[in-house]
Amino acid sequence: MLKKRSSIILYAVVTLALCILFINVAVWVVNLNDYHNSDFFTFWLSGRFALDGQDPYQSENWIGGHHLYGATWIPNATLVYPLPFSIFFIPFGLIPLYEAFVIWVGLSQAMILISILLLFRLYPNGIAKQYAFPLIAGIILFRPTIITLINGQLSGLFLLLLVMIIIFWERGKWWEGSIFIPLLALKPNLGVPIIVLLFFYLVVKRKKSSIIVIFAGGLFLVLVGMILDPNWIVHYWSAGSTKMAQTFGYAPSIWGLGRWMCDGKTSCIAILGSSMSMLLLLLFGSLILVKGNATTPKYVVGLTIVLMLFLTPHTWPYDQILLVIPIFIITLGLANSNAKFLPTALIFLFLDVAALIILKINAYLQNEIWCVTLTAIVFFLLLRY
Repeated sequence: MLKKRSSIILYAVVTLALCILFINVAVWVVNLNDYHNSDFFTFWLSGRFALDGQDPYQSENWIGGHHLYGATWIPNATLVYPLPFSIFFIPFGLIPLYEAFVIWVGLSQAMILISILLLFRLYPNGIAKQYAFPLIAGIILFRPTIITLINGQLSGLFLLLLVMIIIFWERGKWWEGSIFIPLLALKPNLGVPIIVLLFFYLVVKRKKSSIIVIFAGGLFLVLVGMILDPNWIVHYWSAGSTKMAQTFGYAPSIWGLGRWMCDGKTSCIAILGSSMSMLLLLLFGSLILVKGNATTPKYVVGLTIVLMLFLTPHTWPYDQILLVIPIFIITLGLANSNAKFLPTALIFLFLDVAALIILKINAYLQNEIWCVTLTAIVFFLLLRY
């Protein structure tokens, strides 16, 4: 009884210390920012619009909202996310922007930490303890982690959603894990490719209950959006298509690589990008079909993340924080197979250094497309593993 009480007190003290740490880091990060002109401002404004019943797909309303709340950077003429996304951010829209940003950055740190702890639980305690320091250090120093927090991006949330899918699926709870899949559609440029690939995996595995859950969850999100605007899908499609056309070929994916190889010629980019996409999809399909039950859920989700970062036409370096999942799978998988400690422990730190070198190259070339190199390194490590 005394031992149990001591454990509870210890957990309470650690949790309180972490909360204080996260809030202090969040305040420091937000104070570094011109927070009125940040990515998070878009999320906060969408929540405020949903709260006030305003249409975020009306250009005059959206631009006027920026001016009203002190933003001078207006990257998009309208909201470029699905309307249920706005509903998700209503709690943040209820409070002032500064405080909302601090809370979101604090929550992002917590979501990243929870994701790490859950991933460790997939492996023996001895291995988790042995590799905890290099892996946590790797995440802290990882450029995508840093810019996720500075920009107030959604990547920490998506990391946690994907880890939750893995945790449930690894325990044989297929439909429970599939509940999180429709939520990935809140950011379609990342979520839709992942949903399609995981749906194919579930079809091959004949997980009928999971497939039903995905359809039900998707329908629920559509109906929730219709509460605010019955025609929100049409409006979102128009806004999303405009955004995609503006950024096509500039993302660190095969489409950005295709733009560089094709010297900006649209027809060449389309042919080259489509060809590379087909090859990657065929590789994914063959791995799932050939390996069958030998392919674990965590490996499939890790591979899906890498392929998504290759395939999506619109992604940015902060989205590469999702590579934490395949990096953990590679590192702890090798450790579990008795690989040598030092080279295995240094994998994440090597990738940290690689990310910084790529940053220097991008700064010299004045574009972000070469971040795709980081995805490619993780991809080859994952295939070898």
